[in-house]
Amino acid sequence: MDQRYSLFPIIFPRHYEMFKRQETQFWTTEEIDLSQDPEDWKKMHPTLQKIYKRVFGLFAILDTLVKRNVDEIETSLPEYYLEADAFYKAQNYIETIHAETYGTIVESILPTEEERNEAYNCHKHFKTIENLTNVVTKWYSSECSIQEKLIANGCAEQIIFSPLFCFIFWLKKKNILPGVRFANELISRDEALHCDMSIIMYNEFQPLPNSRIYEIVSEFVNAIVAFTFEILDIDPSFSSITEELTPANMTSYIQFVADFYLKNLSLPPLYSSSNPFEFMDLCNLTTKSNFFEKRVAEYKLIDFNPKQNVSIDLELDI
Repeated sequence: MDQRYSLFPIIFPRHYEMFKRQETQFWTTEEIDLSQDPEDWKKMHPTLQKIYKRVFGLFAILDTLVKRNVDEIETSLPEYYLEADAFYKAQNYIETIHAETYGTIVESILPTEEERNEAYNCHKHFKTIENLTNVVTKWYSSECSIQEKLIANGCAEQIIFSPLFCFIFWLKKKNILPGVRFANELISRDEALHCDMSIIMYNEFQPLPNSRIYEIVSEFVNAIVAFTFEILDIDPSFSSITEELTPANMTSYIQFVADFYLKNLSLPPLYSSSNPFEFMDLCNLTTKSNFFEKRVAEYKLIDFNPKQNVSIDLELDI
């Protein structure tokens, strides 16, 4: 194809459609009201606090790793894929907002500088998190093919993030940390869209051998399973606190998500596991399009310094 300099006329409408979907999902950290969450955090069981510190820490570093993969994908795309390039530039921006949001959560909820620094450097303190970052960076390296990068991107967006969202959405049963939950509802919607785009783009290229895809998927599954086992083993009494978030259930859910991802790649399942969590249904793994929906939203701009408690209410017509 000849060199393209103009986005129009649209040559790849599916890629452009995904860009418009990301555009309609745009949001900012200032929409998240975390004013109640620090008080909820103080009342949480100490074991839950230990577990969620690691969950927040992993969240806080993952988006930077994903951004690096997005950079690698962008540089590997044919130059005439302007519609896909637009999507990945938008994704890169929204990943920065995700990273900012998780950093703001850590700053707002964790009371001491020592706890916050441990969260930001969790890959240096916990072996399973270090292993997760190694798996992610392995498949994002410049030596990998564009197909491998795209498959790995989908794995990160769905297989790694989904069980972490599981920990967050379980909190709804306790009716605590509403700001954290709302932030992750927005972020999970974005991650599902990003995973969809990975699959769409992967199908543009020569497919990998099935064995290679299963190798990538299983490495991500094993790494996140090991992480959940580690944090669920912090206190043997933890399962009696949650009743549901057991190592066996988390493993089953992670494998279920991996099989769902493989299904969308038109591949047979690797695990044939079921979803043990009623509160985590397919809505957490898929996106819906409402491209031209007009809505009125209340944006609450929060000053995240808990000592100041400054807020400004704006009503914007989007």
